[in-house]
Amino acid sequence: MGQLKLHKHPAEPQPGVQEVDGLSSFAAESDASPNVPAAPWQAPVSARKVPYIAAAFGAMLIVAAATIAFVATRPAGSEAAGTPVVASGTAFIDSRPQGAAIFIDGVAKGATPSRIALTAGQHTLELKMDDADRSFPLNVEAGTTVTTDHHLLSLSERRSETLFTGMRLSAGIDRGGFHARFGIDPWVRYQPDLDPFVQAGFVWERDGRMGLSRPGMLIANEILVTFV
Repeated sequence: MGQLKLHKHPAEPQPGVQEVDGLSSFAAESDASPNVPAAPWQAPVSARKVPYIAAAFGAMLIVAAATIAFVATRPAGSEAAGTPVVASGTAFIDSRPQGAAIFIDGVAKGATPSRIALTAGQHTLELKMDDADRSFPLNVEAGTTVTTDHHLLSLSERRSETLFTGMRLSAGIDRGGFHARFGIDPWVRYQPDLDPFVQAGFVWERDGRMGLSRPGMLIANEILVTFV
């Protein structure tokens, strides 16, 4: 059986068609393209964002300024909202006679009679008038009013009161201490008036002290009137 042989014939060129290579075709197409105007210039992306960044920064400045203004104009009470409230009370201070100068813990607070607001706790009240100068403890309780009314003794009245009390003591009164407090020696000052009672054994004086004897206690009022 005979074999069938296939013979390949070269392709015949088509009439009117020219063969061109790839580079020539690309160059021809490029040359044949119409003139297209160049696209307008555009800023880089980072440059286009500048207005937005500036606007954001301006908004931050406005918020910061508003915050500072709020803090500056805020009432002082709001700042102290966390501060504990100090407990306080009131003292009504009077004296006889009235018009004495008032000092609380060494600070002048007017004259009697007077109502004074004070912090709760222990204070020192001092009343001064002419030659009278007396100090008293003053305890103020929170939310309450304490009332004080003090009789202010003059210097001569305080001196007589000290003699009345001291002469009745079994140890008598210390002449040196009395002199340091009032500026006079009671024995030197009152001896002429006390001599009759000393002679009778009702008053004694020794070792820088003076007082009433036991019999003298029975007539103390008659003797002590000497100091008035």
